[in-house]
Amino acid sequence: MVAFLSGYPRKEVDRLRRSYMKEVNKSEGFDVSGLPVPDSAPGLTEHICNDTCSPLILLYAKLGLHRYNLVQGKNLQPSSVKKYNKSMGSVNSSYYITLVAIDPATQLLQTFQTRVNELRYGELVLECCTARPLGETHICGIKKSSDHKPVEDLLHTFPEWPPKNPFKKSKRCYVLKKSELRENDDWIRLYLELAVAASNRDTLENHLVSNLKIVKVAIDTTSTQEGLDLFAIVYIRYKDSCEARVGKDVDRVAVVRRFFNEGMGSFSLVGQNLGIIQKKSNKQLLRFKPWLLYTPRWRLKAYRHSGLTLSRRVPKTRSMEFFLSQFTFRDDFTKKGKESECETVL
Repeated sequence: MVAFLSGYPRKEVDRLRRSYMKEVNKSEGFDVSGLPVPDSAPGLTEHICNDTCSPLILLYAKLGLHRYNLVQGKNLQPSSVKKYNKSMGSVNSSYYITLVAIDPATQLLQTFQTRVNELRYGELVLECCTARPLGETHICGIKKSSDHKPVEDLLHTFPEWPPKNPFKKSKRCYVLKKSELRENDDWIRLYLELAVAASNRDTLENHLVSNLKIVKVAIDTTSTQEGLDLFAIVYIRYKDSCEARVGKDVDRVAVVRRFFNEGMGSFSLVGQNLGIIQKKSNKQLLRFKPWLLYTPRWRLKAYRHSGLTLSRRVPKTRSMEFFLSQFTFRDDFTKKGKESECETVL
């Protein structure tokens, strides 16, 4: 429960707000039990997870563990989520999650804390700057150093498709073998599930993401960023059999960019997913492939919401109407929910 304080003089409200934030900062946002939230304060609401927890919170908890394992070279796995605190006042929320993690090698349980920030609602733009076992100290802030390159542009731009099909062998992209895909299935599936969950917030509670089938995975081998460690762009081709979520748009592709900036202490995921939709024309059956939209004369960017945005001018020999008539795009936000086998009872 959150208690709001009202009817106090302005000076008293300011004092209560400072006192509240002082108590919140003591636990870095992970313990706000019983704290009354002053008016207009950036408060946190506490949610206790007993036997069940939101699928989105479970994915965010896994993201925090993944960040810790990747940076520290560990192999902690999630056991259960105990509670989480959610920021108020904006559709983009910050989540302070307390969970129980297990070390498969020793079977020891330990309490783990992670903070995940949503930088855009309805899109995969996530930042995780706190991920540690309980008792370890960590400050989520920016260290001003000339050795580290700012990453604001990476947080506000989606990764683009390469000029050629990333799922075919090339100098730019490496396609994972089946054995390599099995070895890395945990984090690849996490990226895919987060990409799907982020763009289906309204239906996530009722429609599972565990039914996603990964077909092919490619990793961009040419992408490097100065001052950024653990930088990678991953292309995932998958099938989504949930009719309530994608209709008949079963064949889909996702692109996810991850990066960890040591200067900021921040691990981030930015990505999007698109459908591969067939449309029959007079001559042939065309298939939408994002990488085929890059040509010397024009370049079109594929976005998750409405399909395409013109980046360069289309040649006069072919009108925009003619070009767009060759393709069909699905808007994930205009689909109505349907009953299907992907629903689950919570």
